[in-house]
Amino acid sequence: MTSRVKNPACHDRQGVVTKKSEGKLMNVFISADIEGMAGIVGWHQAENDQRDYGPARQWMTDQVNAAIEGAIKAGATSVLVKDAHETGTNIFRDKHHPA
Repeated sequence: MTSRVKNPACHDRQGVVTKKSEGKLMNVFISADIEGMAGIVGWHQAENDQRDYGPARQWMTDQVNAAIEGAIKAGATSVLVKDAHETGTNIFRDKHHPA
């Protein structure tokens, strides 16, 4: 999964850069792999047929959302997120950062 998040403080409803960003663009690319997430200690958390995979997906979602929030607070006008673990369907889409 790849998703793009636009900073609402810097874009209007059509996605056009507004004056709030003062014309400066900061694009951020986040590539997240479940093995790099805090709390992952073994394959029983990283493989989709294992019992601890669900909680690991939630941790990944939370940590990616925190990275998005940090990028926006730092002035990012656009954030592109790549779920880089196996099929790319590990981040919960319904819990993805709302921006």
